[in-house]
Amino acid sequence: MLSTLSILPYEGASDGHSLYRQAKLGLARAAMSAKQWNVARRHIAAAREWPERLGAGKPYQADVDEHLEDSLLTIVNTRSGTLKTGSAAAHSSSKSAFQSAFQSAFQSAPDSLRYGVGQWEPDSLGNHRAVLRVSAASEAVIAHIPWRRRDTSPEKINVVVISAATGQRVLNLARLSITRESGDIAFQAAQAGEYYVYYMPYTGTFTSNYPKITYRAVEQAADPNWLSANGFANGGAPLAVSRAMSVATMVGFDAVNEFSRFTPMEYIATGAELAALTSANPA
Repeated sequence: MLSTLSILPYEGASDGHSLYRQAKLGLARAAMSAKQWNVARRHIAAAREWPERLGAGKPYQADVDEHLEDSLLTIVNTRSGTLKTGSAAAHSSSKSAFQSAFQSAFQSAPDSLRYGVGQWEPDSLGNHRAVLRVSAASEAVIAHIPWRRRDTSPEKINVVVISAATGQRVLNLARLSITRESGDIAFQAAQAGEYYVYYMPYTGTFTSNYPKITYRAVEQAADPNWLSANGFANGGAPLAVSRAMSVATMVGFDAVNEFSRFTPMEYIATGAELAALTSANPA
């Protein structure tokens, strides 16, 4: 029935896709019980799809929750022999070491950042922002933003800084280092106070039932004279970082609404955390 069913799209439509996904995952579990591993893989792959005829367009990739599909696929690969594991005792020991290393990695540096909800225009600035605090006006302020991003190529996405006090965009901005773990930027702070860093701005066809969304490409809006004066021009970022410049304080992160908030499982692990897990679970 679901292979031919068509549902007219409407605002907030999700029941059709939810039923479709549950059916595919149920078929996958049935195939797993029968040890039909390839059949199970096909149903899991189908569960990840968003057929337009079911009345709901696919959300932004960052908002898609596929942890059930990922978990079932891991079980399939483990039980079918694709993913090798040790004895039950070794597995139990590994699980214990994993949990210990994970907790240790986070407890050693407790996260005191604020995770809240703000109000702004998402169609031009995106759904997420970091909040920084600058203690005094400065020609160049350096900021480290531990965003732990799921998107695979953050270096290709624009970053927009706006003063909370004036609502004006800060054009003099230098991208020092942009990775999935964190972002290091420098910007001109005309006054003390909070600054908003919108790090996933997007554009697209927002009025369509199936909007096409793309993240905004990196743009260079800074004054070349400002870049040169502060050591950011011609690959001078490493020198600039080592200079005695003001450092912004990281306050936290905001989402544009509750629906768009990242959950803890959506933040990636850092290289140091992965190294700790690898060390605790030697091959």
